[in-house]
Amino acid sequence: MIAIIATLIGLLLPAVQTARESARRSSCFNNLKQIGTAAHSYLSAKKAFPSAGTILADRNFVPAPTAGYERAGWVFQILPYMEYGTVHQAAVTQGGFSLGVNSPLESGIAVVKCPSRNSRVSRPTSWGTVFHLTDYAGVATGWDMGNYQTKTDSPSQRQTETDEFDKAWRGIVAKSGMLYTGRSGSAYGRLPPITVSKISDGTSKTIFVMEKSAWSSAQQPPALCCTDWNQWGYFDSPGWADAAGYVTMRLVFPSTDSSNAYTRPRADTDPRPASDTAERQFGSPHAVMGSTFGDGSVRGISFDIDTDVLFRIGCRNDGESVNTSAL
Repeated sequence: MIAIIATLIGLLLPAVQTARESARRSSCFNNLKQIGTAAHSYLSAKKAFPSAGTILADRNFVPAPTAGYERAGWVFQILPYMEYGTVHQAAVTQGGFSLGVNSPLESGIAVVKCPSRNSRVSRPTSWGTVFHLTDYAGVATGWDMGNYQTKTDSPSQRQTETDEFDKAWRGIVAKSGMLYTGRSGSAYGRLPPITVSKISDGTSKTIFVMEKSAWSSAQQPPALCCTDWNQWGYFDSPGWADAAGYVTMRLVFPSTDSSNAYTRPRADTDPRPASDTAERQFGSPHAVMGSTFGDGSVRGISFDIDTDVLFRIGCRNDGESVNTSAL
C-alpha cells in the first residue's frame, strides 16, 4: 500500500508543479498587462511614453524630476498610474535619487517582480540597504547608452556623442536627457520624448517592455557598490528605481551587429558565460518571454525567435513589417 501511495504521489507531483508554474506565469503576464495599462494612462496624461530616465551617474545633477526631466526610469514614472502613487510622491518630495536611500525608494513594488523567481532583492550593501529588483526591462538598440560621459570629456567628444539617441534609443522607452558639459548640472539637454507618432512601425508591432534575463543561480545578487560585489550584481542592482542602464533596459541587436551574440534571449536555467558583461539580454523563467507591446497587449515570445525579428519588434522605426500575431 505504501509503495502504491508513493507511486501515486510521484505521478501527481509533476502535475501539481506544472499547475503552480502555470499560475505563476499567468500572474507574471498579469503584471505585464498592468504595466501596459499604466503606460497608456501615462501616455494619456503626458502625451508621450515613459522614458528610461537619465544615466545613473547623472541623475543627482539633472533638474528636478518634473515633466521632461525624469531622473529615474520608466518603472518609477508609471507608479502614480498604479497603486503606488504614495511611494512616487514621497520619493519626489525627498528630492531625488541616490544609492543608499532606504525609504521610500526601496519599497518592494510587487508588479515588477515575476513570481516564478525567488529572493528578488539584493543582498545588503555595506551600509545596510537592500534593493528591490525588477524582472522587466525596456528595449535599447545599442551599447552606446552614454555611461562613458565624464567631466574630462572634451566638448568635441561630447558633441559627437549626442548621436547616441539615434543609435541606442530606438525603442519605445528612450533616454530622457543627457549632460553635454560634464556633470555640473548646468547644461542638461532634454532628448525628444517618444510620442505615438514616433513609433512609425506601429504600437501593436513594437515591444514596450519584456521579461529580462536573470540567472537562476544568482537571483539574489550583491548590491551595486557593495563590499562583496561580484559577478552579476551590476545588471540587476540597484533595482526598480534605477535610471537609463542595464537594470531597467536590455538590448536587441540585428544579426549584422558583431555583438549580436550578447543579446540572444536566455532562459534562467541556461549556463552563464564567464563574464557578467554578457548579461544584457531578455529572458524568462517560463517557456516563453512575456512581452508588453506599445498598444498594451501582452504576448509570449519564444526563446528561439530570430534575433533579426526580435530587433525589428524592439525597434520603433526600422521600417520593417513583422506579423506579430504569429509570434
